[in-house]
Amino acid sequence: MFAMAEDNTADVFVETTGSTVITMGGGKKSGTVWLRHTTAEGLPNFRTTLEPDRVRSLHRMLGNALAQSGISPDRLRDDSGLKVPGDSVEGAKTVEYFGQHYDPAILEALGVLMVRVNLLDQNLVALLASLTGMNKEQAGAAYHATMNMKARIDLICAVAAKAGLSERVNGEVADALERAKKITGRRNDLVHGSWLFRKGKLRAEIYRPNNKTPVTEITVTQKLIVEIAESYQTASILLLTLSQQVQRERGS
Repeated sequence: MFAMAEDNTADVFVETTGSTVITMGGGKKSGTVWLRHTTAEGLPNFRTTLEPDRVRSLHRMLGNALAQSGISPDRLRDDSGLKVPGDSVEGAKTVEYFGQHYDPAILEALGVLMVRVNLLDQNLVALLASLTGMNKEQAGAAYHATMNMKARIDLICAVAAKAGLSERVNGEVADALERAKKITGRRNDLVHGSWLFRKGKLRAEIYRPNNKTPVTEITVTQKLIVEIAESYQTASILLLTLSQQVQRERGS
């Protein structure tokens, strides 16, 4: 049952059985959400729309209830079994998410890495625009037509080779793109490896089936992630500088 009072506070009572499903999704208006209550048979089917001010009230109410019960609303738990394999270790400097403990420095570094990955994408698009004469939107559409980074970089390499650049600038572009490809490989190893806790440390198993050693394992540390992020930063600056050189050389 959902009840809304005159002061915009809300009470939500959901009684579930083995055949009840609760789903949550977005509405048409910005900030609007809806709650749908159905049974396995599809009936009854009730939907309640919550406008933004109601959502804020509901969020505040739930936060207060969690705080009074001694449960931090910032702490995310997962009792479904979908956790990183192995046992994490709780400590004075760890934070808990989904029932496991993580080094916050590692989580922060991963966030910075994702930002640097995005900025590298933007500068690769800028270089592609400079090489082809396309505007940013056109170059972005061509770049994002594939999600494969190797294919994206190979495309830019092929375009650069036919762009009529001087031998010096063409060589610098080729070197910069090769650098971008290598750091992307390091990032892929980290992000797409199989993560696990071993002896309290976060580790990643990296699979390279065609190598003599098909499986290698690395310890995921803040230092490692920051090193990769810094490599992305350096490559991004180089690509941005080269895109400006290409513009000057092509007279655009």
